[in-house]
Amino acid sequence: MNAVFDLYDLALLLLSVLLIALTVKLIRYRADFEAQLRARTAELQENREIYRGYFATYQGCAFITSGEGTFIDFNDAAPAFFGYQNRAELLGIRITEIFAVPAECDVQLALIRERGLIREQPVHLKKKDGTSIFALMTAMARRDRAE
Repeated sequence: MNAVFDLYDLALLLLSVLLIALTVKLIRYRADFEAQLRARTAELQENREIYRGYFATYQGCAFITSGEGTFIDFNDAAPAFFGYQNRAELLGIRITEIFAVPAECDVQLALIRERGLIREQPVHLKKKDGTSIFALMTAMARRDRAE
């Protein structure tokens, strides 16, 4: 009976050693994963700061809209470019309102949807007071990863 008991104890000991080794591996894996996550987060934050710096200091008009045609964000030059007094005033309008011919907005949006991108596309825009602005528009569709 002692030999069976000894084999049972040995099996438990080996199983315990394997569990300890697996736990150590998991702890190391978690530490490596957390280090990679911290590094990637720092990289994304740096890229975000670069983007925000470019967006904020760009002297031309730059803006981001939703697929529904509302402004999400724009740089400091955009309100003055379109003749608005401040950011809040421009945020309250739809993108179709900055096109001299609203149907042209639909055409540009269709091109963006079809191609995913337009570059230096001539557009006829208007300021708040109705003054015409001829500009070149570069735009890109942002797609969800699921699409």
